[in-house]
Amino acid sequence: MTITYSSTAEGLSSLNFRSAFFAGWPKAPSVDLLLDILAGSDHVVIARDLDLVVGFCAAISDGVFCAYISLLEVLPEYQGQQIGSNLVQRVRSEIGTVYMLDAMCDEPQIEFYSKLGFFQSAGVVIRNRAAIP
Repeated sequence: MTITYSSTAEGLSSLNFRSAFFAGWPKAPSVDLLLDILAGSDHVVIARDLDLVVGFCAAISDGVFCAYISLLEVLPEYQGQQIGSNLVQRVRSEIGTVYMLDAMCDEPQIEFYSKLGFFQSAGVVIRNRAAIP
């Protein structure tokens, strides 16, 4: 197994994905929606094992002051191999220096992000599950 990284979602199709992403989500985005999300993000890093996408990180940014990691996913069987850390570090490098880089995550992922220099902060969110077709 050799993991390669790229900074574009260009050329990806549903054939490059398994449905195992978004484990534990009440309603997971379809692969077609995921492809649209990746194409619309300001920054994307894709991890592949041959043609299979095994992880990805997407971020949006104003390019000056702030950025937000909107999605970070690694297939369960590829977790624990530093792929998630590499994805976040590569996205951070693409974004460059900004005042704030935020990421929202569930409680179990706080330790992961803390190891990458993030700290816990208060926030508020809206989750509109009806927006996922």
